[in-house]
Amino acid sequence: MESYGGSSMSRLTRLMRSPWPAATLLTLVTLATIGAVLMVATPTGCRLAQNAGFRIAGAKCQKAPPLAVITSPPFSPIPSQSPPVFPSPSNFPSPVYPSPTYPSPNPGVPHDPSLPPYQFDTGTSGAYPPTYPGPSGSTPDAVAFSCRLPIFNGGPGSGGFLVFPDRSFVGDPRSGVTVPSPSPATTPPPQGPYGPQGFYGLSYDRAATRWVPVPRTWITPDGTRYAYPGLTEGIYVVDVAGNTQTEIGEGRRWAVLNVEAEGVYADESGPSGLVAGLWLIPFAGSPTQLTNAGYWNLVGGGAAYGTATSSLPNGVATLIDRFDLRTRTTQHWFQVTAATSYPFGFDAFGHPIFVVQGFAPNSTSSELWLVTGLGTAEVIGFNNNYSGMVADSHGIWLMNYQALYLFVPGQGLFLAASVGGQLAGACA
Repeated sequence: MESYGGSSMSRLTRLMRSPWPAATLLTLVTLATIGAVLMVATPTGCRLAQNAGFRIAGAKCQKAPPLAVITSPPFSPIPSQSPPVFPSPSNFPSPVYPSPTYPSPNPGVPHDPSLPPYQFDTGTSGAYPPTYPGPSGSTPDAVAFSCRLPIFNGGPGSGGFLVFPDRSFVGDPRSGVTVPSPSPATTPPPQGPYGPQGFYGLSYDRAATRWVPVPRTWITPDGTRYAYPGLTEGIYVVDVAGNTQTEIGEGRRWAVLNVEAEGVYADESGPSGLVAGLWLIPFAGSPTQLTNAGYWNLVGGGAAYGTATSSLPNGVATLIDRFDLRTRTTQHWFQVTAATSYPFGFDAFGHPIFVVQGFAPNSTSSELWLVTGLGTAEVIGFNNNYSGMVADSHGIWLMNYQALYLFVPGQGLFLAASVGGQLAGACA
């Protein structure tokens, strides 16, 4: 018996020293863990775990945020929750929109008179009446229109028109454009943000009835010329009709902001990033430095908008300055307490629109604020990952990769089509 017991103990010792017990135990623990994960990853499992007293922090077990459902007809204003649920295109009725008339100055957010005229204080809760849902129970005066909205989907040849009133998309093979080959022809054009060389975006130049490979803000108002930055220095100006180009601003590297009749507004780009100041590079003549201070993001409506410093520490509210292009004076223009802000675009009257992102935990929403004057602003909608905006006689078009919206001043934000992409111009 002792010999048998000793032999058994010896075999047990060898077995425990082998990798099989550990592997078996690890397998059992893994299966139990997977089972627990699968249990709490389902609604039933979440309820069982929470009823048992466990606090599950996973996103699957959190209460789902409310969704904004677009009611029928889909041109009723979008509720304040996000994201919306889009109806299928087959359910769309004929498009109707209210008249695009601007109201008198109507601050849609509280403004404390004790604060500077540019500063808005939303308080700690962020609960203020947004203007984008419109008056409760109101039915906007509807007007139908027919137009073609140019859009694209990211690369050369992806452009076409979203045709109203039926919202059909008509592709245009003429949108397969790139910038002309530089001189000498052996010099490759700079790499554009969309990948292919010589392509910086896509816009439909309605005056010339052709597509051009740059953003809309890089085209002159009359549509005769567009500009783009050189790879290492200078700016190329292209004659749209002849597809020929010339170089201006040689000797410096530029970041193009906007192209107007008088020339190109640009930031200077140095080895370590943007250099403070704003420049005007005329189509003929030498560049002029309009100011040697500030970091400017957007130019339009007779002014440039940016910040005094190139960046801010986390948790510091953004103070956006306005630089008047005519008087060349700078003024504090917009700030929301406990929020990061940056310029996004302009309405049809040149009023700036800013993206405002509240600091957590007070607010995690990102919104679009239309600033119609010093100390006067309104929230026109959520920043629903919009790729861009275009203002025209119909209102302000906003588009993401899921849907198209139209903000009508004084009325609200409306779902226009369940077609996603990027805007390439006004609807006409």
